[in-house]
Amino acid sequence: MAFLGHANLLMLGLGYVLGAVITPVLAVFYRVIFENRRKDPWFVRSTRPGRVMTLGVLFGVAAGMVNAWLLATEFAKR
Repeated sequence: MAFLGHANLLMLGLGYVLGAVITPVLAVFYRVIFENRRKDPWFVRSTRPGRVMTLGVLFGVAAGMVNAWLLATEFAKR
């Protein structure tokens, strides 16, 4: 991999933050909202949002790890 410019390093850093930090934070917010809604007697459970959130966290963290590895590789070359 050739030397990446500042813009590409910024994109790798942004990908890391979005994937490895923001995705789990959003999952925690989802769980808090879900637990609060479960207290409502009219609540009807749907498995689809939970599955979508699980897949989103898996893909987001995996993408964050890939971006972190690429970013670390570029910093190690300097």
